[in-house]
Amino acid sequence: MALDFVGEVLVRIVMEVICYGTGRVVIPVLSLGRARVDKWNARRYVTTFTPWWREDGKVVFSGEIAAFIGVVFWIAVAVVAYNVHRRCN
Repeated sequence: MALDFVGEVLVRIVMEVICYGTGRVVIPVLSLGRARVDKWNARRYVTTFTPWWREDGKVVFSGEIAAFIGVVFWIAVAVVAYNVHRRCN
């Protein structure tokens, strides 16, 4: 029972802080400032994975998309680090 709670808290911290935070940085950098990320729990769209456009033309992605992109980014970093480590040894 307590272990379930600890696991849930750890997953929530990883997803909301690390992955979502990474996505909030990576999305504007990769889009050269043309895309933004909405707050994690904002529900302004019909579906979670649908981006929407602001009046100024910028694309806004949901927090869930940002977390997914953060996960993909960290997986890519791990793969690159592994390959670099393997080549050096």
